[in-house]
Amino acid sequence: MKKTVLFMMLMGMVSLVVLYSCKDKDEDNVTDKTPKTNPCGTANICFEIEGKKFNFDAKWFYMQAQTKYRVSYTRDLGGVSNERIEMDWIGVRDELKAGEFDFSKSMTNPQENEGAGAFFFYQNNNGVISQVACRQGTLKILDVKNDQITATFSCQGVNHENKPVTLTAGNAYQIPRL
Repeated sequence: MKKTVLFMMLMGMVSLVVLYSCKDKDEDNVTDKTPKTNPCGTANICFEIEGKKFNFDAKWFYMQAQTKYRVSYTRDLGGVSNERIEMDWIGVRDELKAGEFDFSKSMTNPQENEGAGAFFFYQNNNGVISQVACRQGTLKILDVKNDQITATFSCQGVNHENKPVTLTAGNAYQIPRL
């Protein structure tokens, strides 16, 4: 009888350990990879193009007709001056989660291109143009928590003159939903 009780107690403890260790560590699609401090300072998206730093406040939303998510920022600076960011990735509505997305995959047919991503940035500041359209690179969604996205990204792309440019130090920090 004592052996049976001891065995049952031991099995109960083992079951608790197994259940606790198997607990979904991705609750709410959280991966706990969010940096403790915002790498973008007071903005929520930042990056460098050929060493020049850019910082903005963006929002994200789901584009139902195209089955993709988009981080977006647009601002009219007056006259011919304006800024725009579009960072897209293929995904299923209400299944936003951490993952890696490839800028070299086509976004034209979402059903066949799971894992595809795209990044475009354009700025015209009184005729001084900064632009990058990514052709190769990666978007890594690190964390999705409370409808906020944290990610890193970098790429090789082309500018408005179709010359090669490099985007580095790309960070999206707790971007809220639109």
